[in-house]
Amino acid sequence: MTDRPWYVEGVVYDHDTADDAVHGLAHAAIGLSDALALLEADIPVVVEDWEGKARLVFDEQVPGVLEAGHQLVAALLTAGSSVMASYESAYQEAQLREELRAASEASDRVPVPGGRTVA
Repeated sequence: MTDRPWYVEGVVYDHDTADDAVHGLAHAAIGLSDALALLEADIPVVVEDWEGKARLVFDEQVPGVLEAGHQLVAALLTAGSSVMASYESAYQEAQLREELRAASEASDRVPVPGGRTVA
């Protein structure tokens, strides 16, 4: 049994799946970003007549909530970029393997007298 070269195996990738994932991640990032902007804009109105212990807890926790939210927006956008980069890498790998398979098949053909080639 002969070992098959590594490039014989195909590469699985799907543009529509990658595109759907990128759009989903971007949509989530936009939605979260909009919600954070609304929260930030409404804080003065929300706390205007709010007093007591819950207000103090809110004042203490809201900066961390906003920071975590903005970090999540950045992570979602980064994930979308990573998905597209992975798709591009898989596509290029598939193209490379196809070229290597074609070159291997061409080199396996042996010319014989009369202009024919034999595998």
